[in-house]
Amino acid sequence: MRSTSTLLLGFASAALSLNMVQPAYGFEFGTDGIRFETETRLDLTFNESHGKYISKLALFSVDDGIASWVQDLFAEVKTSDHSSANGWLGTCGNTVLAGESGLCSTSALLAAGQTYTFGLTSGNTTVFSTSSLNMNDRQQAVFGSFGSEGIDGTRFDLAFDFQSSDPYTEEGSRISFEDQTGSGSDRDYQDFSFTAQATSSPSESSTSVPEPASVLGLVALSGVMLRRRRDRHAS
Repeated sequence: MRSTSTLLLGFASAALSLNMVQPAYGFEFGTDGIRFETETRLDLTFNESHGKYISKLALFSVDDGIASWVQDLFAEVKTSDHSSANGWLGTCGNTVLAGESGLCSTSALLAAGQTYTFGLTSGNTTVFSTSSLNMNDRQQAVFGSFGSEGIDGTRFDLAFDFQSSDPYTEEGSRISFEDQTGSGSDRDYQDFSFTAQATSSPSESSTSVPEPASVLGLVALSGVMLRRRRDRHAS
């Protein structure tokens, strides 16, 4: 049988190893919804837009299948940079303005455990990044992609492969919308694109990680018990 001292030292070693592991954050980020287990900041950067609508992107909270506006993120001030040129291309500082001094970046603070979605309003129509909130549960956004790389109107047949992504990566998550619905949709998923990068506070991690002081105390305790065991054998 393994001695008590061996077990204690092994447990202390395991605790030290656990303390070296980076905290894990539970999250959902995709077409099934946006939800973080800890309070999370999302830093968002506009990429580009395509299409003749004047669109606005906003963040919504979702409760019992009902989306409620939280804050505006980006808004087009005109249809595009130069009418239909380059597929109705809209760029930062020309078609889209956001944040202070017209910078095309902004941020949002998401509450722990609350479900959210992005919503793109074009004219009188709003489509959501959460498919279940759209008519017929249609996927209107892709996560991890900017959609079709072809000219405006080039169908993006890979949309189903981009239903979730990791916003904690260094470059963040690419997200792009298809603004039209029904038979009039060209399904190019390039009508409004941006990136989102998440930052959560380690102190609010849902994963329990021993504090350094606790681990050191455990190691000291195992040492004391080991010395007492040796003293008993010596006497």
